[in-house]
Amino acid sequence: MRVSKILAVLSTLSVLAGCATAEQPAPESRMSPSARSAQSSQSTVVGNQSVPVPAAASMVCGPEIGESLQRQLRLGHEPEGASTWDGKQFVCTFRLPDGPLVLVVLAHGSQAAAAQSLATQRSQLAGARPIIGLAAFGLPAAQADSGVVLFARDAFTLRVDSTRMTPLIGPFERSRRDFAYSIAADVIACWQEHH
Repeated sequence: MRVSKILAVLSTLSVLAGCATAEQPAPESRMSPSARSAQSSQSTVVGNQSVPVPAAASMVCGPEIGESLQRQLRLGHEPEGASTWDGKQFVCTFRLPDGPLVLVVLAHGSQAAAAQSLATQRSQLAGARPIIGLAAFGLPAAQADSGVVLFARDAFTLRVDSTRMTPLIGPFERSRRDFAYSIAADVIACWQEHH
C-alpha cells in the first residue's frame, strides 16, 4: 500500500506540466466536448442569481484528468467526462472500460467549512480513515477501501469515487482505493500548482 501511494504521489509530477491554471480555463482546443460545454455554461441560476463554476471544480473534467486516465488505463484515446453544476456541487463522471469514475467538487464559503464538510463526509463513509504523511499533501484527507478518497483544499472538497468500477482496475490491476487515490492526487497536484 505504501509503495503504491508513493508511486501515485510521484506520478503527479508529470501532471503538473499539463495543469491548467486555476484562474483561467484550459485552452478550448485541449478540452473535451463535455468540458467545453461545462465552461460555455459556466454558471447556473440558483434562486435569481447566476452562480459561476469555479475553475478548481471544472478542471476535474478537463484535459489534465482525461490525460491522466488515458495514461493510467492505457486507453487509445482521452476519455471525456460528463458534468453537472448546481451552484455548489460540480459532478464529473467518466465512463471507463472498468466502470464509471465519479469526481465531485463541493464549493464552500471558507476553508473551515470545507474541512468540516470533509469531516462530515468521512463520518458517513464506512471504513473511512485519514490519509496521513506525505500522501495527504499536508491537507485534510481520508479514504475507504471501497474506493472513495476525500480531500479538502481551501474552500473546496474533492471526492473521487471508484466504487462502481471493477475490483481490479486497468492493466496494472490496481485496487479501487489506490486508483481513486491516484486520480485525487492528480487533482490536488493541479490545485497545489496554482495556489
